[in-house]
Amino acid sequence: TFTLFTTKKYPTDDYTWRGKVINIENSSSIKTNIEGPKYSALSETKTATLPLEIQKLKDEVELVVQSKKLKLKKGKFSDWVSLEFKIDFFTHVKGIAKFYLKSISPEFELYLSPINYDPEAPVRPISTPSDFSPKLSRELGKFSTLGLPHDTWALEEDVFDEDAFLAQAESILSERRKIYYSQLAKFKNGLFVAYFGMPDTMSHMFWRFLDDPKSKYVNTINDYYGRMDEIVGETLQRVDSNTTLIVLSDHGFSSFDYEMNVNSWLKENGYLVLKEDERRG
Repeated sequence: TFTLFTTKKYPTDDYTWRGKVINIENSSSIKTNIEGPKYSALSETKTATLPLEIQKLKDEVELVVQSKKLKLKKGKFSDWVSLEFKIDFFTHVKGIAKFYLKSISPEFELYLSPINYDPEAPVRPISTPSDFSPKLSRELGKFSTLGLPHDTWALEEDVFDEDAFLAQAESILSERRKIYYSQLAKFKNGLFVAYFGMPDTMSHMFWRFLDDPKSKYVNTINDYYGRMDEIVGETLQRVDSNTTLIVLSDHGFSSFDYEMNVNSWLKENGYLVLKEDERRG
């Protein structure tokens, strides 16, 4: 999940709230920690951490992580930042993450993405063959390794606004396109499969704007279908006449206005009977 370093109070006591909040003092110079993987040591569960220093400037901040400095302006994402957590003398876990500076004043809010496996040095293999992701990362640069890379939770919890979410989505799409075209160029024969999940994510998060013609997000879903169509067009230009291109979707999309529990309906209408003293579940 994401981490939010903030002076603002979020409803973290609500068990449904998703995300990790680290409350900090409203100061021009802040020292805190990035929480990494959990591990067991002497029958205890511990959390690996890294020190994070934050220096507030006028319209940006300077961050220091493991002797690396970077400046970040309000409303902008950082590039991938490499993180290395020490578990013990022999074990180090490498990851990557991005920062997003939501606000400096009056409340300070600095977002840290979920920590991804570093594709160049994953703690466990994330590709087959296992050396594929390291080679890809060395060739093309760091890229998201989460199965669901769009941070929908950050948008749902008002940590992101729609513009921040779309900026993250654009970065993910850029990575995916780069990987796709680099591998398509090397492919000789057989079955080549590429998955772009953007239409699904955009439909989940922006369908609510379709009924609001005045919203600037009313065309977001259609715009992303257009982006997918561009990829199809570019693909057709890159393959020969002997290649069969299949454009496949695993499901459609529509409004979601209500839900029902089938077992409750069956019981209420006499089609389902509970055993005596059986607890409802």
